[in-house]
Amino acid sequence: MASGNLSVHRRELGLSSGNLARASNMLANAEDKQDLSRRLANVGTIYENLGEIYTDLSDKDLYDFSELLSDQVRMTSKDTVLIFLISGSRSRWN
Repeated sequence: MASGNLSVHRRELGLSSGNLARASNMLANAEDKQDLSRRLANVGTIYENLGEIYTDLSDKDLYDFSELLSDQVRMTSKDTVLIFLISGSRSRWN
């Protein structure tokens, strides 16, 4: 379950970074001083990239978690079949 929580938190970080990027870009457009405006735009670009990275990591974590879960389900179903086979063979021998 920790991997699922990690995915959710990274998704939230991605959304928050996107919001910071938009806010920084809005400030850059409203700023009169050219140097400060350029630096705010650079900060916005950095936060945009961070948001994309966090979103990609979130998707990867979710995929990895689903693969682990499906592997466990497959192993459990194989164990169940094996238990039924063993119990069936015992009843035939008794």
